Amino acid sequence: MRPMVLCLLMVTGVTFADASGHWAGTIRNPGADEAQRGKLILHLKQERDVLTGTAGTDEDHLSAIRNGRVNGDSIEFDVDWGNTAHFELTLRGDEMTGEMRGDPKEAPSGKHPAQLLVALKRR
Repeated sequence: MRPMVLCLLMVTGVTFADASGHWAGTIRNPGADEAQRGKLILHLKQERDVLTGTAGTDEDHLSAIRNGRVNGDSIEFDVDWGNTAHFELTLRGDEMTGEMRGDPKEAPSGKHPAQLLVALKRR
């Protein structure tokens, strides 16, 4: 009976990636060259599946993240930089990659929201 209980606990146990820490990297348009990359920094704190922190282009221009959540190695959050930026990232060790998209409801009429590539490393 004891091995069955242990096995059941292992199967139902939920694990979350550890996104806490200071991250630095780039954000860029998929068609842009290297010279057109922007800087991005994140300061994240994770408690189970809830993610809080700040994001910005440098230490003097940080905004609070909202709706932060972690599911396995997937990380999602929003940042209000005048318009809402939605991040969907994948955490692998000390690197995070993914996309940032603008909110379609906030895009100018007839325009598609921004969609940028994100690459970060833990500092």
